[in-house]
Amino acid sequence: MGIKFIALIQRESTVDPRMLSQRSFFASFRLFRENGQECGVARYLTGGFREVGDLLKGLAGVPNEQLQDSFLGYEMGEEVRITFTVDNEEIVSKLGFNSKAA
Repeated sequence: MGIKFIALIQRESTVDPRMLSQRSFFASFRLFRENGQECGVARYLTGGFREVGDLLKGLAGVPNEQLQDSFLGYEMGEEVRITFTVDNEEIVSKLGFNSKAA
């Protein structure tokens, strides 16, 4: 029986105070256990949804279709949820989170 996790991904932006006309976008990536316990602190990935998707697909086996379904919401600034199941908690560490975090 696998262990269920929920990934929360949101598009965020920042402005360089020296160049107010330029915005940079990144993905806020948070991971939770099924019971709502967060697995450490959020990761901020400059590669956006694509970088998060590559991690989830490559390490956690999230199907490409599930990622594609979430992409539009992400682009519109919504926080998207992707639920997945893994057999081994080591995957959580490989995703850059702490599986033992309280």
